[in-house]
Amino acid sequence: MNIKKIKFELILLSILIIFFFHQSLNIFIGGNTYDELFLIYESGNIYNKVILFFTDNSNPKLLEIGVNEYYGFLVILPIYILSNSSKMNALLDKFYWFFDGLYGTNPDEKIYQNMHIFLTVYVVIMLYLIFRKLQFFYSAEVSLFVIIFLIIYPSFSGQSMFNIKDLPYALQLFLATLYLTEFNSKLVSKNEINKLNVLIVGFNVGLACLIRINAYPFIGLVSVFYLFKINKNLIKKFFIQNTSVFLVSLIFLFLGTPSSWKSPLIWLRDALIHQFTYSWSGYTVTNGQFIEATNIDPTYLLQWLFFRSPINYIFGVLVLLLFFIAKRRINEFTNYSFYFFVVVNLLFIIFRPSAYDGIRQFLFLLPFMVVIFVESIYLLSKNKKTLIFLFSASLFYVTYSQYGLGPYKYVYLNEFANTQSIDSYCEKIDGCGDWPTDYYAYSGKELAKKIDSLDIDKILICKPPQAVTSYINSDIKVYRSIQEIKNDEIKTFFVTTFHRPRPFNDSCRFDINNVEYSCFLVDSLSTKIRRQSISLSYLSKCSVSY
Repeated sequence: MNIKKIKFELILLSILIIFFFHQSLNIFIGGNTYDELFLIYESGNIYNKVILFFTDNSNPKLLEIGVNEYYGFLVILPIYILSNSSKMNALLDKFYWFFDGLYGTNPDEKIYQNMHIFLTVYVVIMLYLIFRKLQFFYSAEVSLFVIIFLIIYPSFSGQSMFNIKDLPYALQLFLATLYLTEFNSKLVSKNEINKLNVLIVGFNVGLACLIRINAYPFIGLVSVFYLFKINKNLIKKFFIQNTSVFLVSLIFLFLGTPSSWKSPLIWLRDALIHQFTYSWSGYTVTNGQFIEATNIDPTYLLQWLFFRSPINYIFGVLVLLLFFIAKRRINEFTNYSFYFFVVVNLLFIIFRPSAYDGIRQFLFLLPFMVVIFVESIYLLSKNKKTLIFLFSASLFYVTYSQYGLGPYKYVYLNEFANTQSIDSYCEKIDGCGDWPTDYYAYSGKELAKKIDSLDIDKILICKPPQAVTSYINSDIKVYRSIQEIKNDEIKTFFVTTFHRPRPFNDSCRFDINNVEYSCFLVDSLSTKIRRQSISLSYLSKCSVSY
């Protein structure tokens, strides 16, 4: 490694250390999220299945496969094991002195904290690996800029603190794509490919599929892309080598999926059916319109990418499009990234898969968007001074535009979204407005602190209840359903909800249980975007009639 590469690597390591401590600080402010309790439960089930497989192989429980076992637990399961390790907890307690006064001590809170810390460690490691792999296509300088602008992407940095499903998928898929593009680039250039190359690439493809098996078609787009570049004389070799990679990945997929060990083919069939046909019956308010997940608007993904991304990233995509039309020479991987971004959006428009919660399921597009953006800056720069100016201005804008969001960067919306209309408190318990904010319920911990500071004796915690109950004062009588309220014949009580407007079926289940209610706002947990406060969660006082 030359001196220049070492310099950029040291800069990267410094940035990643700062990033880790910045994320850790915010982790202790935010709480647990919507799916985490369930993921902990499922991780425990899978862990027990591994033990059963080697100790009681005929146990019928090994044939019982829960719905979530059709998704991979590549990151979740190790994090679950580490978070429950007494030795690791003792080590973390020594680390936590740095954040004295911020972290909690009760068991419920600590397991979520630990999981988020381990997720951050995983993200840092993955970013470093991606930086190293990017250097097959780019200089160390360009690779560094890609990592920097990925780190400061609000949707990425925000979700990397708690999203233990979609964020790892985005990183693993991107790394697997880098491995397979390098592999096929060498094939096109007639470079020698050996069995070790096949094994390493297949392993990385398998890791991505160990999170979601639907990674296969997305990674498979690499092979389609290079199929049109390969010399006719090499097509046979191309098919053999690419097929070998995917077969190796299948082996790693089965090895890393305990739920498949008893009946791998049945599991594979059901996993494919589940992941490609899964439907969710809810709605996502998008720019003032309620969009049904099972009857998705063709523009849904484009809308969310447009409003969720800092404006300069969008500008970067448009710039590259113009250079592409003008047939300017574009870096090989950037060319693929643009192709991938366009194809995925076209496939979404054509097939209209079930989608909800903004870009959560499509976070894997973000690294490709960043690559496109960085390349566009270089294409626009005629000299070093222009390059420095454009990168500095972009860095300033992106960091400034998300200033004030704190640990809630994932709710970011750019200047094209009317900030005043994002949210409002209204007669609906989940709030009104043109956009959801804290749909993951990450603000539950801070809301619980507000509740503890007030004179409250009983409270209804609407879904997800664990986002608040993990932190609330034990002296408060907590109700988790309206039915419990009815059973105790209570007419007036406090209620917690998160800002996630719904057309019907509110989070408290008032509508479903035919309970008439009227509420007024007592307090709310807010953050700021462009100096404008937006609500994340609410504390209301409600009266009901049965």
